[in-house]
Amino acid sequence: MSVAIVVDSSMDYPSEYKWQLPVHILPLRLYVDEREYRDRYDIDERQIYQYMIDGKRVKTALPNVKETAELLSELCKKYGKVIVLTLSQKLSGTFNMIRMVVENFNLNKKVDVYDSRGVSGKIFYVLDKLINDLLNNRKICQEAIDEYSRNSTMFFVLNTLEYLKKGGRIGKLSAFIGKILNIKPILSLDEKGELYKVATARNDKDLVSTMVSLIKDFIGSEKNYVLYGGYGLDSMKDLLQDVISKFNRCDGLARVGPAVAAHAGPEVFGILVGKA
Repeated sequence: MSVAIVVDSSMDYPSEYKWQLPVHILPLRLYVDEREYRDRYDIDERQIYQYMIDGKRVKTALPNVKETAELLSELCKKYGKVIVLTLSQKLSGTFNMIRMVVENFNLNKKVDVYDSRGVSGKIFYVLDKLINDLLNNRKICQEAIDEYSRNSTMFFVLNTLEYLKKGGRIGKLSAFIGKILNIKPILSLDEKGELYKVATARNDKDLVSTMVSLIKDFIGSEKNYVLYGGYGLDSMKDLLQDVISKFNRCDGLARVGPAVAAHAGPEVFGILVGKA
């Protein structure tokens, strides 16, 4: 059976990566001072970084319902099955919106919608595993996707909590305390795909050391693993490379895209590590 895959634009992955099955990106929407953009289509990461540095009001919204319905309907005409993978329901209403579109447009027979339990690089890791299952004629189900999510983790660092505060992800008091104490939080996602704080650092040296320890603890005695890095501004790449240099592999680097940067801010970097 021919299969197409749809994934929302909050996924970050190395630009040189080659998909083994057709992958279609459904754009989230961004608003910059009330002007609407389609994520990765009308605006790229460098533009959103600069808008945020310039102090413009940036927010995100769900994919356009009409555009979503048109894409899924067109793919259903061309393929026997359409697999949709979204960012975590704990972070966005995208999953529920797409499922509503599938039901309202009677696409249930051909379209299956799954929650990646992640965002950014974690969606990429889960999608890579999902594609491998499809190529090997394995059954696709939410339970398998949840297992892939548990087999991977993502640690990322925000240089400021200000953008999370603006996006409603943390309270004003937490952002204020972080700013006053110059605390750099290291965040991750739990098994349900919800954001939580793993650790904090007070300076770059402490930050790198803590990140390395967290990654090593997750890897444990596992010899067969993958490691990807992601970063926003070029200045964040140096810190990312400092972390990666403590390991004997790096499977690729990605830029943090507009939708994720809108909440994390441009001064962000992270590591995705998972079982190979």
